[in-house]
Amino acid sequence: MKRKWVIQEKISPEFQAQFPEFPLLILQLLSNRGLIASREIGEFLNPQYQRLTSPYLMKDMDRAVTRILEAIAKKQKIVIYADYDADAVTACTVMFRGLQALGAEHLSWYIPDRFAEGYGLNIEALNVLADKGVQLIITVDCGINAIEEVQAAKARGVDVIITDHHHITGDLPQAYAVINPKRDPIKQIQGLTGVGVAFKVVQAIASLPHQEVYAEEFSWDTSLFPKIHLNTGIIRLPAHWEKWLLDLVAIGTIADCQSLIGENRILVHFGLKVLQKTRWPGLKVLLQNAGADTRKPDAFTCGFIIAPRLNAAGRIQHADIAFRLLATEDLGEAGMYAGQLESLNAHRQRLTEQIFSEAKSQVELQGSQKMLLVLGQNWPKGVVGLVASRLVEAYWRPAVVLEHSGGIATGSARSIGNFNIVEAFAQHRSHLVRFGGHAQAAGLTIEVDKIPQFHQQLLAFAERSLEDDDLIPVESIDAVAEASQLNLEFVKSLSMFEPFGPGNPAPRFLMRSVTVEGLRPVGVSGKHVKLELTQNGKIIHAIAFGQAERYRGISTGSRLDVIVEPSVNSWNGKNEVQAKIIDFLPI
Repeated sequence: MKRKWVIQEKISPEFQAQFPEFPLLILQLLSNRGLIASREIGEFLNPQYQRLTSPYLMKDMDRAVTRILEAIAKKQKIVIYADYDADAVTACTVMFRGLQALGAEHLSWYIPDRFAEGYGLNIEALNVLADKGVQLIITVDCGINAIEEVQAAKARGVDVIITDHHHITGDLPQAYAVINPKRDPIKQIQGLTGVGVAFKVVQAIASLPHQEVYAEEFSWDTSLFPKIHLNTGIIRLPAHWEKWLLDLVAIGTIADCQSLIGENRILVHFGLKVLQKTRWPGLKVLLQNAGADTRKPDAFTCGFIIAPRLNAAGRIQHADIAFRLLATEDLGEAGMYAGQLESLNAHRQRLTEQIFSEAKSQVELQGSQKMLLVLGQNWPKGVVGLVASRLVEAYWRPAVVLEHSGGIATGSARSIGNFNIVEAFAQHRSHLVRFGGHAQAAGLTIEVDKIPQFHQQLLAFAERSLEDDDLIPVESIDAVAEASQLNLEFVKSLSMFEPFGPGNPAPRFLMRSVTVEGLRPVGVSGKHVKLELTQNGKIIHAIAFGQAERYRGISTGSRLDVIVEPSVNSWNGKNEVQAKIIDFLPI
């Protein structure tokens, strides 16, 4: 697929002069990430836990904490109601472990069945919980648009606290408290995920002034703290106990592909440190079974090893398996659940390949449309989002993947660039039973007979909103660099930008006019290529993953422009620079 190379604008001499202690390329990387003020740069390069935003600056946090403490003190039945993906399951675990540590005696969880119930709150489940005497429901990663469902719970005498991060598509539910960073004009927390919001609630409770909290009656002078008067049976948490939950926060945040700038950077930075010495047996066994290196877990560990296995439970069977893995204290149980997830993940991979092949067959018949929509009968609901992502990668078009087994279809959508898929759905909401999500990823339910007209209207919307240039994927390049600049000392210094992810991608450089001194296929079936490149006498070792077909016309002596991500390759006690080739153009 043709790609558009865009080199970021060079920094000004004035900016360079302002920070003479930094090398030019480091300053360029900082500027490209929007970090130009001294304080911003300092906070980015040196994340500090104490710089986390006070949770009490979030709307309704005081009401939520008040109600949670009341429920614990009065020994009321509390249920944490979660979605079924990795963000939600980690959020459920964070909230569960937090309230459990505080002494909640009648605490349980509810995760709907993706196949029988679908996403989010549903009235049938709420009625079952009300019949069991539940008095407080705390949602995690869901509920922000559940107006009717919250009203039904209130009618049964159940208080609902919503913690969510999804876009608000209409009026707020009339819940006891609604905590969502989208309600707050605080830039630092806008990217919080479901697990990030759940953590803020636990952080809020854990940060209450200890001496007052555990008295018979307590209150606070400042308006940022709730005023509560009750007899408490709440267990005192050690200072900063909530930090032990940060490994779960890092996993859910990375799994949900939210920006790793701002609050999320701090949470993930420290979460990866906690993951090295995690307290949770389930995570230990999961990583061991996957053969992961736990000495220095990184964003890849969370996003490509842990998250797919947690997600596999809800995609194929039931997310309860993933939650139980994370919540158990028993090593034997942890081994059992981890084994189940390993098996489910392998099954998920096979299903994804099968459905992706079927979806591609439909797409090939749609020509050059600016929006893709495919529909399959009895496709597994749990993999349609993955298939949508694969279609976007293959065709660089917004993609909607729907499945049906009757008159109702459900599905997932993924988008490209600045095309807001939730806004596209909102423009045509009259066709939909329900929808929700983010600008780049959303879910929807629709009656099957309405799909043709809905598709035509989406196509018209895409035609108005997307220019032809938008349909060419962009490779964003941080700077042009010489091989001599990408030396071991410099590449080691790039580690201070970790963890990498959305908003803070791994640094990419354009090397012009390099010469191929050697290349050979490596890996299973020779699908990868190892190369030796030279520029002005300097040798760079490089690898191109999964690109063997593209290099068939390249030979020794070929000259190329290449986009690379440099990293340090450690082997047999020796460190050297290795460049991952992202794209190339023959000269």
